[in-house]
Amino acid sequence: MTYSAQEKIMALFEAMQLKPCKESKKRAYITGSGLGAALFATYCTWVVDFWWGGQLVKREDLSFGDLFGCFFILVASGRMIAEAGSMTLDLTKGANSIVIVSNILDRRTKIDPYDGAGVKLNKIDGNVELKGVDSSVRFGLPLL
Repeated sequence: MTYSAQEKIMALFEAMQLKPCKESKKRAYITGSGLGAALFATYCTWVVDFWWGGQLVKREDLSFGDLFGCFFILVASGRMIAEAGSMTLDLTKGANSIVIVSNILDRRTKIDPYDGAGVKLNKIDGNVELKGVDSSVRFGLPLL
């Protein structure tokens, strides 16, 4: 049975991959565009810094060492801002996790553990009987 179902399983797998593949491509375009814009802004800043700094060095209003000092301050500041911005997604995920955990801890159970009206067993022997179990669906995929 396993060998004859291989084509069906592969067709199901490929069909299930279409939507995630589309979404991954969409995210890749967005991420690539964002990275391209960030690098464009970075290099434009460097161009303006060197162009304007060169004009100031030429007029002798600024020394060559001060120009490079300013450049390295801009680069270091930009890197710190970028690293701080990249942590916002992690902070958002953490805040959402706290809300989810709080909701789980705050919800009321259907079984009141302090209610004494339930059946109390004196001895448990470890035998378990399952009733009304449907084994036709596993992991959200129908069995073939």
